[in-house]
Amino acid sequence: MYSIVIDNEVLDYSYKKSREGYYFYVGDFYIGQLFYIRNAWTAVSILPNELCPLSGFKTRFHASEFLLKLQGYVK
Repeated sequence: MYSIVIDNEVLDYSYKKSREGYYFYVGDFYIGQLFYIRNAWTAVSILPNELCPLSGFKTRFHASEFLLKLQGYVK
């Protein structure tokens, strides 16, 4: 399991399956959605951004890390 430190608190990554894909959470914070389409992962942020949706990630982890970087949780 992967985790991240936010405000001196260790929060775990979690995924909740939906019919279309996965909801991505860090602790209780909703970060975005992930979809597996045409042999690649697609990341969709909850924050409006001209980069999202972005496709082409090889793994769900890489798509998750992109969302965290996009929202400023990871450098």
